Amino acid sequence: MRVLFWKGELSHREEVKVTRFWVDQSGIFNVVEPEPTKIVKTPEAFYSVFISPFAKREDTNAAEIEALERIEVARALFGSFQGRNIVFRKLYENTYSYRDKGLTAWSEPLPVPLSFPRPVVTSEGFGPILQAERSRWSLNDVERNRVELSLRWLGQAMYASGVDSFLKYWFAIETLAMPDDTNIGPLNEILASVYTLPSATEAKERFHTGLLYGLRSRIVHNGFLPAVDGRILRYCEYLHHDVLRQKLGLSAEKRLDSLLVQESFDYGAHLRSLINMSAA
Repeated sequence: MRVLFWKGELSHREEVKVTRFWVDQSGIFNVVEPEPTKIVKTPEAFYSVFISPFAKREDTNAAEIEALERIEVARALFGSFQGRNIVFRKLYENTYSYRDKGLTAWSEPLPVPLSFPRPVVTSEGFGPILQAERSRWSLNDVERNRVELSLRWLGQAMYASGVDSFLKYWFAIETLAMPDDTNIGPLNEILASVYTLPSATEAKERFHTGLLYGLRSRIVHNGFLPAVDGRILRYCEYLHHDVLRQKLGLSAEKRLDSLLVQESFDYGAHLRSLINMSAA
């Protein structure tokens, strides 16, 4: 990892812009080939240039992601000591291949739409959202502020990935359902109420809240940086939604339960394996 400070112009390949994509009747994800990008020059100014080498691995972009994470850490370190102006905003991201002698440009990550729920653009789909908005304004100031802050964390989590996304989902859940610091009891009580379970303990076991909190603790307190499966992130998203509906007085949709019923993925076993890895 190297950081260069440069006064003057910089040449770089401009950002790739994906303007059109769709899923066809066969369920295949299609992307229109973007226009070729050009090498352009920046205005004369003072620039921070972060260089993070990586060796490409077959069938995975894990090494590139790790390289980008190193840049994020370095950027934050400079910001901590000198403030945001030392790295005011990201201008471009290029990858140079020594093997191919080629320069590629950054483009916005494009998740596969089929991995997310299909929008319901009807009164049936929008009705619960309007009801939730009315309910939000019926809350007292403290509760409404907690709901709003929780939604802000949720929004950030949905557009992040990996450990960052997991922590933001958990912060959203904690803000919404855990007023007593790190006690997950209130969260389990809400889930027991939503699913008409006999006890909070049963809710904890059924929905793995203790394991989720355990993983959060290993990450935050032990410096554990696991590869978080996207299914765990969706699980957290659905858990938040069930709690949000209960907090706003909406009828229970039991979204989390439908996920557990429909999928063969063993969430509990996967979370336990991650926690065991952190202890190894």
